[in-house]
Amino acid sequence: MTVHIVRPDHSVFAINRQVALVGFTLRGEEVNLFDAEDLADLPLKRNDIVVGGVGIVHKALERLKLRVRSIESIPSSLAGFAGRKTWRGPMIEARRAVERGEQLFVKPLPTQTKLFTGKPLRAFADLLSTAHVPDETVVDCAELTPFVSEYRTFVMHGEIMGVRHYAGDPLLFPDPERVRAAITAFEEAPASYALDMGVVEDGRTLLVEVNDSYATGAYGLTPAIYAAVIEARWKELWLLKD
Repeated sequence: MTVHIVRPDHSVFAINRQVALVGFTLRGEEVNLFDAEDLADLPLKRNDIVVGGVGIVHKALERLKLRVRSIESIPSSLAGFAGRKTWRGPMIEARRAVERGEQLFVKPLPTQTKLFTGKPLRAFADLLSTAHVPDETVVDCAELTPFVSEYRTFVMHGEIMGVRHYAGDPLLFPDPERVRAAITAFEEAPASYALDMGVVEDGRTLLVEVNDSYATGAYGLTPAIYAAVIEARWKELWLLKD
């Protein structure tokens, strides 16, 4: 197995690649650094792993013929932890909702993450950054929820590998029992994933979203653990191909 990592540069997202480089090196894996524009010529083989941005990884998965079942932001088995209405619909419906004075959160589907960055829509001006998105494009929508603190839990084979704060008040920690309950309830969970949960204004702990771990950020996770989380998911993808 070779771990191919996009060569770290001075961009803000390069920290993830640097952490992966350290982590996989510590784990004794063979690491190959490459430039993103050289992906098409990369000598990929069975059981290899590719680390980079979501777009790069998706292209690598296509080359390797690894099919990934996309994880919904709010999986059906975790709907009870969301505490808000969530749905999928065309972008035109979200635009019309805002025009009616409604507020909601919109993000692209897991298979179209580069389309735009998920964001709250409170007024017409908030729609400007999504003006390039066709009306018929299906997006994930949710009632706008006032999270005051958000944490990411890295889960591997049902075990918590690390918890990292990423938004809001770092002293408002999610209810540990709710986090554990969500992990237990996630019936369709992959080998490893990122579980984002936060605290809302009334003190409840709610699910923010779930993210796959084949191309997730490090968020300050220890390098060796970060590498292990990525590797667990890639190994599962290779097993599923069999």
